[in-house]
Amino acid sequence: MKTSTLSVSFSQMMRYIGRHWLSSLTIQRFVIICFAVSLYFQTAFYDYATDSARLLSQSQVTHKGIGIDAILHMMMHETFDGVKSDNTLPSSEHYQPFTIFTFAAEYSLFGIDPHISHLVNIVLYALTGLLLLSVVNRIFKYYLDAGSKGLISFVAVLIFIAHPLHTEVVASVKGRNEILSFLWLLLMTYLLLRASYARASMKLILLPLVAISFFLALLTEATAVTFLLIVPLMLYFFVKLRKQDYLVLGVPVALTAGAYWFMRDFFLKKVEMAQVVNDVLHNPLAGSTVLQKISTIAYVFGKYLQLLIFPHPLSHDYSFGQIPIKEWYDPFVLLSVAIYVVMGYFAIRLFRKKSIFSFAYFCFLGYLLVIYITDYLIYPNEFVFLPRGTLLTERLLYLPSLPFAMAASYFVYQLFRHLVFSRRGRAIKVYAYTFFGTSLILFAYSGKTIWRNFDWQNKGTLLAADIKNSPYSVNLRMRYADFLKEEAAKKAKSKERVLLLSSAAEQIKAALEVYPDYVEGLTLLGDIYLRLQRVEEAQAIFEQTLEKDPNCARAQGGLGRVQFLKQNFEKSKAYCKQWVVLSKKNNTGDADEAFFHFGRALEKTGEEELALSAYKTATIENPQHAAAYSHMAALLEKQQKQNQALENYHKAVAADKYMIEPYLHLSRIYQTLGEQKKATITLEEAIKINPEVPNLYQNLAELYQKNGDVVKAEVYFAKASVLEKERVAN
Repeated sequence: MKTSTLSVSFSQMMRYIGRHWLSSLTIQRFVIICFAVSLYFQTAFYDYATDSARLLSQSQVTHKGIGIDAILHMMMHETFDGVKSDNTLPSSEHYQPFTIFTFAAEYSLFGIDPHISHLVNIVLYALTGLLLLSVVNRIFKYYLDAGSKGLISFVAVLIFIAHPLHTEVVASVKGRNEILSFLWLLLMTYLLLRASYARASMKLILLPLVAISFFLALLTEATAVTFLLIVPLMLYFFVKLRKQDYLVLGVPVALTAGAYWFMRDFFLKKVEMAQVVNDVLHNPLAGSTVLQKISTIAYVFGKYLQLLIFPHPLSHDYSFGQIPIKEWYDPFVLLSVAIYVVMGYFAIRLFRKKSIFSFAYFCFLGYLLVIYITDYLIYPNEFVFLPRGTLLTERLLYLPSLPFAMAASYFVYQLFRHLVFSRRGRAIKVYAYTFFGTSLILFAYSGKTIWRNFDWQNKGTLLAADIKNSPYSVNLRMRYADFLKEEAAKKAKSKERVLLLSSAAEQIKAALEVYPDYVEGLTLLGDIYLRLQRVEEAQAIFEQTLEKDPNCARAQGGLGRVQFLKQNFEKSKAYCKQWVVLSKKNNTGDADEAFFHFGRALEKTGEEELALSAYKTATIENPQHAAAYSHMAALLEKQQKQNQALENYHKAVAADKYMIEPYLHLSRIYQTLGEQKKATITLEEAIKINPEVPNLYQNLAELYQKNGDVVKAEVYFAKASVLEKERVAN
């Protein structure tokens, strides 16, 4: 029976691909670079989506540059030193000076540019693929035959590069610490493997380089310390040496880890906790029994295994509410434990045979155990490795996804090797079949990665997407509500503002269903009700908050604002004064708002000098407080201090270009001073930024009419009329 031409051609193609294409190291490297860049190229056009923006735009450390003083400051302070934190969760005391150094270098060269930040991450990720190929090839050098080693290493790197769990690391600029740390660890591993078979003289050169690489990895991300466990496993499984050689290779790694830990504790021992971590928002296992903690962590381990194999759905936030506290008899806990026990049984049986599957299992489980035993059982108040308030985070799987990729590629190879050998006995085809068999995994992972990248376009798209994936996360709901509130403030149309604020209120209500005693959630809900002019509902919320926490500064301030709207200015002043005292005493981070509203109440009770002092203090607390500058300028204008008024109105515009009142006042003062051109330019600039505000067109029309330009006046009067009708309709 004749073989068809198509069958012969396909067979020849398989042999050619297996013999020439897949065995070429140059082609493999080219494919890896193109693959990594193509997966994440779209992120180069994205904005900042998470804390990465704060590290660049708000960090006093990165703005100092990369001089000696700045580097010393980075070495002696925690990561978020000098960064204004949001009001939902405090920053963790993470020690990542090398990561901050890269941000400082980037800021010195390019300023604040999210596209450059994302591009740096993409380049580093592509370099990770290149170095990873060299490392995995060297790991398998004496473990596999020459032919299969090159193929399995290549496929393992492709699986690693494609894995959707890495989107949080690459698409988030803050994920640079994981990428850089892993790069240093790969370099350390490569040098360590070279030192394994090097002469004594060469070891003296390589081992110090191993220590330096490991130290830089630790300075980039603390989770690198888990290599104290992974290095012995790797040496045992893949390197054939005498016992004393293992000790020689391990000493530099152990000493480096000890030096890093001593330095970290020395510099961070004075860091004050931002809030008491006995709160479940900051420590989800607070108040749980030891058995509940173990059961919940067992459930989390099962979730990690599921995400590693089947990464869907993905979320950047699994904080309090999303991962419930589990009991030991929970079916999911029992299933998770059963899976790990069964896998552990086979891993132990294959341990002496030095199976890749045993290596992957013990690396993965050991890595997670080190992280969680440290953070939740030994140091539950410090959060050495995990972000505060988090039980599960996808970026934690960045490093252990490598042994998974190695095991997966080896499994696929062995599967096709068995099938092809049993039928035709042609080893060369195994390479091609393995590659194309892996393509199914790569296609699924790549598709998920690219699709997930769309969620990381900016803060809004990320929060909106992950609300669906982590619907019970209190922190995520609150952050999304805060984002919607900020967006509402930028809208000129009342209908759009109301819609956004109403959506924010719904997010907070959903968070309060999960955590009814969340005081900050209640105060934010009250604040949104005030913005929606639902004064009575706001008052009820603030009073309810004070019943739960009489020392809640924001609730006192909320009632002060309520009384101000009700024109009970003496009561408003009393509440706002208490707000000022509590905000300073408890360091709640809203002293600027407290002083601003205290100033408004003082102004209404006729105490103008005290009001000016309060506004000035608000601007000292927050130099970007536009409303405080504007109110201070209005008082100065009232006191005929035109130059000081102009200065403060300009500061208000600089702080918030969307605020309308300062533009109108500036134009009026310039007219009073006879500077008609400046008055006109001010309003024209305001219209460019706020093109849908009728008052701006009305004032500009009146100004042109006053100056005798009737044509332009009519045009702007007509535009003002149209916008006013639209405003009324909305």
